[in-house]
Amino acid sequence: MAELIVHNPPRAALKASGYIGSPEGDIELTENDTTYNVASFASATVKIPEEEKTVTPSTTRQEVTPDIGLLSKVTVLPASLEERTVTPAIVQQEITPEAPAIGLSKVTVGAAPPLPTLITKQITENGTYSAEDETPPADGYSEVEVNVSDPIVNQLLDGTCTELINHSVTSLKQYCYYQNDALQKIYCKEVTTLGFACFQGVHYLMVAFFPKITMIGYNIFYSSGSSRPEGMQALILKKQVTLRDRGSFTQNTTNFYVPSALLSWYSSATNWSAYYGGGRILAIEDNLEFLESFGFTEEELLSAEE
Repeated sequence: MAELIVHNPPRAALKASGYIGSPEGDIELTENDTTYNVASFASATVKIPEEEKTVTPSTTRQEVTPDIGLLSKVTVLPASLEERTVTPAIVQQEITPEAPAIGLSKVTVGAAPPLPTLITKQITENGTYSAEDETPPADGYSEVEVNVSDPIVNQLLDGTCTELINHSVTSLKQYCYYQNDALQKIYCKEVTTLGFACFQGVHYLMVAFFPKITMIGYNIFYSSGSSRPEGMQALILKKQVTLRDRGSFTQNTTNFYVPSALLSWYSSATNWSAYYGGGRILAIEDNLEFLESFGFTEEELLSAEE
């Protein structure tokens, strides 16, 4: 606590101020910023209380003031700091302390990983490729050049395609395989529409499987299989298929295979009933071994179509 003794001013000064009595006694001055009348006292003692404070550092400005009197001492505690370790990245990173720390005393940046080994690749065949399997192995490809030709397309263009297997095309245009003498087997899982005469004159056709068609129009298979001694042997269907004209089939050797549940419908359906009466519409389930000899699986033959 600060102590200051103030003595009485000279009597002449008191008289000048209008004070006539004799000053006596002592007064204690204990409050700061306060005006005291000490004219009648022989002495005045200043006793303003003193205070010590402790401050915790923060990230914002702090104003430290006494609760009473004056501050004789302010103690600032050590700041809470943190050390951080950072892994390099390809994007900007902002490193900040985590509470309760208010700052960073040290930031350690790890060594950058080595750059990946990249190679170029030229692909000429369909397949799955991995840079790890290359010689020497690499981390990845920096550039890939793809030049893959479709063997089926090439064979169709040069007339050497013997099997048409496709599970993505949904329609075949008219005359699209007209008089293709190489084609022997057809399996188009998603085709729903056959164009006019699309397989007319495919003289060596042996078997065709169309799970999703619902109509066979004019001249679709006209003279197909005619150059084979046994003719076109099998047409496999999975739905109730409308036959627009019996002229679509000119070979008496073609048998038709349908699910056993549809035999009754085919027995009386327009243009189909004659084939049924001639014993040429048969159940798939009863002829699995024969149909599998063309390369179809039991699952493909028996699976239900939507």
